[in-house]
Amino acid sequence: MLLAHPEGKPIRVASLHLHNMARNAAGQAGGAGQPLHCAVVRPAVAMRLLLAALTASAVVVVGGCASPAAAPDAAAGGAPDAIADVAVDAVPGDFPNWATWWDGAGDPKAGIVVLKAQNAAALGLGEPSIFQLAIDGAAKTMELQRTGESAPRVRFDLGRWQLGRVEAYDDKVNYNPSNLATAPPDGVQWCAVDAIDHIENPHPMGEQNQAGAFFRVKASAEGKPCPDYLLFVRAQHGIGFQVVFRPLNLYTAGEFSADKGERPVVYVRQVIEAPADEGYYGIGEMFDTPQHRGKVRALQLEADFNLDGSSNEGHVRIPLLVGTRGWGWFGQTFRAGVADVAASDPARIALTVQTSELVAWILAADQAIDVTSRYWKLTGRPLLPARWAVGGLLWRNENKDQAEVLQDAADLRKHDLALSGMWIDRPYDVAVNDFGFDPALYPNPKAMIDALRADGLRLGVWSTPYFDPGYAGKQKSKHFDKAKQNGWFVNGVGMWATVLKWGPPVDFTNQAARAFFQSLVKQYTDLGIEGFKLDYGEDIVLGIGPARLPWNFADGSDERTMHQGYQHGYHEAYASQLPKPAGRAAKTGGGWLLCRKSAWGDQVNASLIWPGDLCAGWVKHGECTTDGQCHAGGLPASVAAAISLPTAGFPLFGADTGGYRHGRAPKQLFLRWLQHTALTGVLQIGGGSDHNPWISNKVNNKLAPGDPFDEETLALSRELIRLHARLFPLLWTEMAKTQGDDPRGVGPVRALGLAYPKLSGDAGLRAREADQWLLGDHLLVAPVLTPGLEREVWFPPGVWVDWIDATVHDGGSTGKTESIAAPLAKLPLYVRAGQLVPLLRPTIDTLAPATTPGVESFANDPGVLWLRAAVTGPMVGPRSVQLYDGTAAELSYTGKVLGLQWSQSGAEFAKGAVFEVTGLGEPAAVSAGGVSVAPLATAEAVAAAPSACWHYDPASKRLSVRAVLGATVVTLK
Repeated sequence: MLLAHPEGKPIRVASLHLHNMARNAAGQAGGAGQPLHCAVVRPAVAMRLLLAALTASAVVVVGGCASPAAAPDAAAGGAPDAIADVAVDAVPGDFPNWATWWDGAGDPKAGIVVLKAQNAAALGLGEPSIFQLAIDGAAKTMELQRTGESAPRVRFDLGRWQLGRVEAYDDKVNYNPSNLATAPPDGVQWCAVDAIDHIENPHPMGEQNQAGAFFRVKASAEGKPCPDYLLFVRAQHGIGFQVVFRPLNLYTAGEFSADKGERPVVYVRQVIEAPADEGYYGIGEMFDTPQHRGKVRALQLEADFNLDGSSNEGHVRIPLLVGTRGWGWFGQTFRAGVADVAASDPARIALTVQTSELVAWILAADQAIDVTSRYWKLTGRPLLPARWAVGGLLWRNENKDQAEVLQDAADLRKHDLALSGMWIDRPYDVAVNDFGFDPALYPNPKAMIDALRADGLRLGVWSTPYFDPGYAGKQKSKHFDKAKQNGWFVNGVGMWATVLKWGPPVDFTNQAARAFFQSLVKQYTDLGIEGFKLDYGEDIVLGIGPARLPWNFADGSDERTMHQGYQHGYHEAYASQLPKPAGRAAKTGGGWLLCRKSAWGDQVNASLIWPGDLCAGWVKHGECTTDGQCHAGGLPASVAAAISLPTAGFPLFGADTGGYRHGRAPKQLFLRWLQHTALTGVLQIGGGSDHNPWISNKVNNKLAPGDPFDEETLALSRELIRLHARLFPLLWTEMAKTQGDDPRGVGPVRALGLAYPKLSGDAGLRAREADQWLLGDHLLVAPVLTPGLEREVWFPPGVWVDWIDATVHDGGSTGKTESIAAPLAKLPLYVRAGQLVPLLRPTIDTLAPATTPGVESFANDPGVLWLRAAVTGPMVGPRSVQLYDGTAAELSYTGKVLGLQWSQSGAEFAKGAVFEVTGLGEPAAVSAGGVSVAPLATAEAVAAAPSACWHYDPASKRLSVRAVLGATVVTLK
């Protein structure tokens, strides 16, 4: 093989083994067919390979040089990673276009690597933050430190890192570390770290943009040596630090090799110190609490036959842990894992992965809430859906026919419910994934789609990764035989693949199968379908208990990585066929995928997540009822999932409002659930027994008995649905922040501990973190999750004003808990005093384009922007807001003078604004641009006026001011 000489001359290495990574990169990351990037080897790398080849007696093992997004698991592939034949980067993680930071400020020989935060000066943050990762071999610690701080952000207890070995590798065992507590593999032995010794500069440090440090880790068990490991760290500009932990023989061809009869390593365990006042988020969609302290979390979907869903509901589990001190740990692997977050030992976190080597990342950010954005820079920015998808979706369980769909659309507009889309559940086709419409049920689908579009409603359909085989007398998909004959299904063990409800899943690592499937999806998108609810695809599991259930893929991979990686190929086959938006400010285009199961990196395909089939009830996750049934959870579980998921990299969550299992939700449960989903990124109304708000003649729920829907249900639903649609400027501004070269935040929904990291140990905050959240920076949401009419609310520091009745609540300097009355008609929603909340006009009907007269469409006309605020006392300095389109406004108040500034028109909101301010007395005078402005008789008249004007309502103490570009000054009496 020829490598590049430092001076450009070729080098021939006599014995160099390349491990085939194509199956991993193509099948698990960007989908099959993604190109590998293996052509570039830097001069310093070539020199190191040459030196290794000349000095070592064995073959140098080198492997897949792919970009971080294209190579999620360096140990993935067909071979078990307990054997030395695994893929290794020439220099660990040596990807093309690597951009590390090295300015000589650190000391690689002492194990200190330096990172400067990206674009700090451009963002107005002052001097760039400097982070360093320091390894003390003698103390066996690794610390993330930030310049100017006395305490480390996080400390890794290297002395407690462990290697788990077995006497012999058994291919019938899945080695899932979740089973270690109940069913450990035979002869498991844990190696403890004895020494960490610096390796003197094995990699040239003079190369531009390079900074790294190497250590030799020596371990033993029962007095006998274990294999030596390499610990390598280096900085990634604007992200954090790559930490590689691999058998040293993969670099030196040294003393350890599994094929010499030594005990193979099957587990790697990394330990992190856990201060009592720190909170821990991430990991994924959790149904009990977004806070992980005291919990043991499986990092994958697993069977749990104690619950009515027969699983742990781990549909979206990500090896990403975020600490509130401003750091994160991300395990770049699809292997099975478990996180013991200060459960077994309250002072430590233990992360155990089924592997013999692990590439992890220590993510660093000034603010804890931005740690997830560093993960996006590694794995891909989240896909933005079509904007109308954020506006709300309606669906029924098992639609009857085309007439019912059209009637639902007509009823939405008749009852003034401001939703923007619908999707059709099965059965709409002759067979599952026939990729058509049953002509007996849907005689003219194109006409149906056109009629919905006229009313400002875009359409999606339910779909799966199968072709129905026609078992049990069902109709067979016309594509099944072709797929079977061509070998396009995943090869499962024994009868396992033939007993599944809709047959074996399609193998998307097979290029021909993938291309054929995409062509079928395109038939729908060409017809006008703009979204897909992607169900199932969860058949690829590690096994039941410790027993392995083999699944074999065309690219050579198996279930040991594809239990997570399968979702990439499945979802990409649909995402690739969605209509492409013309740009961020485009009025049309995009589409959406509503996915149940997902994996790390899949946020580039799955724009929306729904939590699966939750219970239509008040039950918590794991709660057992008097009938002996234990449940996946109802409304409380949905809320916990919506708060927890964004920190794991998926900003938009849309639960089935009202739940799915156990029948139709009664009135009270449905309205409380709607109060929750209306204040999240995506509002989705549907369920196992239909939750159309206007259907008032049935309730069939034994788990949560109660009254059926009535006129009050419909009226309150109308208010909540429109509030969600009106909040679009806030929601999309937060989504826009997740994009670009330097993404920020987590999206619209923020966990309390991330918003107030210094208070993450506060008892009041911890008591409420599973049922309260912030929407954006300034809205506090606290829905009622029990059949009662009151609840405890933790008010964060500062002053908060009730959205509905303007009651003031003071959280002081450290937060305060109050008991709040919450009648059914009242959503416990609070706005931070003095802050502007951007809204669409009160009459908006849809975010999608519409042609039907009387349907008010944001896509047709963004209209006048509304800016709502509550003022409770003098403030220091202005409070400003800037929207995704460039629109900017601010508010200031100095006792007797209120200043309202429409400072910049944006690309869309160019018609000015209506400032709606509560809490003040009656104005004595209002002026715009120095010219006196007259009052109008009603707030509605103000909203319709083309120029500056105002109205004051003494009953509500609400001042409405129509503002145009420039300053408006309100002088109070």
